[in-house]
Amino acid sequence: MHQIYRVIAAFAPKAVLFCPSKSRDKQKIGNPLWPVRPRGAQITRGGPYSNYRGDLMGEIKSTLEIAMEKAKAVEVSSEDRERFKREEILAKARDIFLRFTRHPNRTMSVAAEVKRGGKDTPLLKESLVEVFLEALDPSDPSERIWKGLEELGLKKSDTFRKSLANLAEEEKKAYEEQASKVERKIMESLGKSGISGNAVDVNVEGSTQWLDFLEDLKKKNAAKLQTLRQKIARAITAGDGDSPR
Repeated sequence: MHQIYRVIAAFAPKAVLFCPSKSRDKQKIGNPLWPVRPRGAQITRGGPYSNYRGDLMGEIKSTLEIAMEKAKAVEVSSEDRERFKREEILAKARDIFLRFTRHPNRTMSVAAEVKRGGKDTPLLKESLVEVFLEALDPSDPSERIWKGLEELGLKKSDTFRKSLANLAEEEKKAYEEQASKVERKIMESLGKSGISGNAVDVNVEGSTQWLDFLEDLKKKNAAKLQTLRQKIARAITAGDGDSPR
């Protein structure tokens, strides 16, 4: 009931609210013309409080009707409806992705799931491609992800698999080369300070040079990976239009 009262108050702050759980001294809100029945006062026929409850509930009813009419008048724009629809389809695509990738032994076809989308098939396929591409990771290539992309229309995936493997190899090589460079620079700096010897333990990963390198490498790899994702998406679109394979 209190939820209803708050709705009424939002549309009609001057309304008189009757709250059964409150004390009778606090039942009256916002209307100084309405008599508040003091605690212990008797309601007698013709007395000052004879119509207290009946008139009050009647006013609440009329205020609620007004509030409901105003609520009905609020319309959802076409842009909002489209956004809600895309969010709904994207959530469905993520559910399909999780079921497909987490249970590799389960007999499941992504293409069949898309076909069951009915009128939402084009949007569902687009969302599935987006979700599968987001999951591509050079450091952890998943055969199941490639399988899903192939079912969505990716043909000759070997070229893109090789490109992803190359990204992983380039990242590994950059790590190794930079680690050696940073270690040499730290050793040189320590040597100038009179610190040297085999007992010196260089903390490469904790150095400022290494952290700066990681940040820069992360940005470069993210850009390369995004470019690869876009190429795969274009290949799927060019391969079979809007229909699943």
